[in-house]
Amino acid sequence: MTSGKMMSQAITGQRETSKLVDQLMKSFAAIETENDPTALREKLAEHGLVLTKLQTTVQAQSRRMDVMQTMMNGGMMGREDKSGEHKN
Repeated sequence: MTSGKMMSQAITGQRETSKLVDQLMKSFAAIETENDPTALREKLAEHGLVLTKLQTTVQAQSRRMDVMQTMMNGGMMGREDKSGEHKN
């Protein structure tokens, strides 16, 4: 995987995370003002689904970052050998 593709995925992941956090904040605000028990249960269920999606997204981002770090440290993106010469 190229570094450009990984960077693109990281940016997309950040946007998705931001969108989900915004959804959670709006959902929570609606939950706080809801008085009808039935509607409250429905809103809580929807909130839970968004929270689960956020968890999945953040975990996927974490795995991508781990892969990127491994590639950078492990030499898949180029490294210096013992003589100090740069290798790809």
